[in-house]
Amino acid sequence: MNNAIKNILIPLDLTRKNEKFLNIAAAIANRHGAKVHVLNVVPYSLLGTGSASSGKFFFHGNAMIESAEKQLATCKMVMSQITNEDVIAQHAIGSVATEVLKYSKQKNIDLILMPVQYPKRRPGFISSNTYEIIANRAVPVITIPENYNKEKFEKILFPIRNVKAVEDKLQSVIPIAKKNKANVRLVAIDAFERNSNIRKLEDKVQLLGEKLSNSKIAAIKEDLRVSLEPHSDILALGDQNNSDLIAVNVSTEKSFTQLFKNNFTENIVYKSKRPVFFFRNEEDATSAQEYVAMPYPMMPV
Repeated sequence: MNNAIKNILIPLDLTRKNEKFLNIAAAIANRHGAKVHVLNVVPYSLLGTGSASSGKFFFHGNAMIESAEKQLATCKMVMSQITNEDVIAQHAIGSVATEVLKYSKQKNIDLILMPVQYPKRRPGFISSNTYEIIANRAVPVITIPENYNKEKFEKILFPIRNVKAVEDKLQSVIPIAKKNKANVRLVAIDAFERNSNIRKLEDKVQLLGEKLSNSKIAAIKEDLRVSLEPHSDILALGDQNNSDLIAVNVSTEKSFTQLFKNNFTENIVYKSKRPVFFFRNEEDATSAQEYVAMPYPMMPV
C-alpha cells in the first residue's frame, strides 16, 4: 500500500484569518514534498438575498466571486512564497463539503488539511462541513484548531479500538511519523459496552509496535484501558502526554436511541484542542451508516 502524501488539499474560508494555519499547512507540505491545492467554495446561499413577501431578489454573485478570486490570488502568492513551490488555487460555487469531496477525488488528493474553530459545542442539531467531509470521504483528514501553534507532529497518540482498519490507519500514519521523526504512543481502548476480546486488542498493540519498530519509528506502549466514553479518554490522554497529533479511525455508527447525540467522530471533531488525523475505511458504507453520518443541516467549517 502506497501512502506517500503527494497532493494536499486545503479548503479555506477566506472570511477568516488563516495566517497561522497556512504556516502550519506549508510546513506539512514542505516536509512531504507535496503539491498544495487551495480551494475556496462560495455557498449558493451567499450569492443573493431576497424575501417572499417583497417578491424581490438581489444577486450578489459577481461581487462575491470577484472578491473570492482576489483573495484566493493573494493566498496563492503567500503559500507559494512559503513553500517555494507553485500552488494550485481554485474557487467553486455550491455546497462546501460536496465541492471539497468532488475536488479531492478529481485531483487524487492524499490528505485534506482543515482549519477548525473548535473546541466548542455543536449548536443544537446543526452539523458542520468538517464532519461531513470526514465522514464521507476515504481521504485522511487532519483538523488543526485555530489556536494551535506547533508546526511539527513529534508526539503522535495512536488509540487502538475494536474497529475496522486500525492497521490501515497505521500505514497512513507511518509516513507522517517518519517525516516528523515522531514517537508513536500505542494505547488499546475498549469501550465498556462492546465486551471486546481484550486479548485481541493487546495482541494488536504488540503487532503494531513491531510494525513501527520495523519502520524505525519509536513506539511507546501503554496498558489497555476500559472506557465508558472512549472519546473522552482519548482526548484526555492527548492532553496528558502533550500529543501533537491524535490519530483516530472514523466511526459514524450510532444506535437509534442515540440518534440525537454525538457519535465518536463528532465528539472528537468538536472537542479536540489538538490536531487530529481522521482515517476512514475505504469500504462502502451501508445505507444506515450513511444516514447517521450526516443527520443534521450543515454549518460552516
